[in-house]
Amino acid sequence: MLVYRIFFCCKKIYNKVLHTIVFVLAISAITIGMMSAIQAHNNSPEPKHFYSLHSWIGLATMGLYALQFIVGFVSFLVLLCCDATTTKFRQQLLPTHKTFGVIIFSMAVAACVTGLTQSARYRLSGKDGKLNYADLPEQAIVINVLGITMIALGILLTYLTHNIGIKRYATEVINETHLT
Repeated sequence: MLVYRIFFCCKKIYNKVLHTIVFVLAISAITIGMMSAIQAHNNSPEPKHFYSLHSWIGLATMGLYALQFIVGFVSFLVLLCCDATTTKFRQQLLPTHKTFGVIIFSMAVAACVTGLTQSARYRLSGKDGKLNYADLPEQAIVINVLGITMIALGILLTYLTHNIGIKRYATEVINETHLT
């Protein structure tokens, strides 16, 4: 999400390609995580899939992420071949694309935090010789710190993507005035 904020001085097409590459790498990480979760559940004595809030949020996030990728790829990369005729459409779609990007990121943070909670509930249940979460063992502290860090990251990235005064058109105007 921050590619366009960090590399605002680069050509827009380079930012688009980098944004797409990061998106594809994230899809790879999501796929590995999903397969790992399914395998872990299959190895349990009574395999259950997609029963928790964590899994539902994760599934919805992955669906929206895939939709965002398809719409973004077609709208902002493929339609560049007819740049003049699709400019207005892409300009109108951009605010929706940005908004859904933040929504999907927020849902991913929610999926991570609920996953931590689910894991803590299972692994630190105090039953069958397991540690008790209420006693705040080291694992519980790590889970809490990770959760707070994820929430802070979600807030920070949302702030940075919406409230920093760096805009591409502002730098392009500045560059054009310096050239003349």
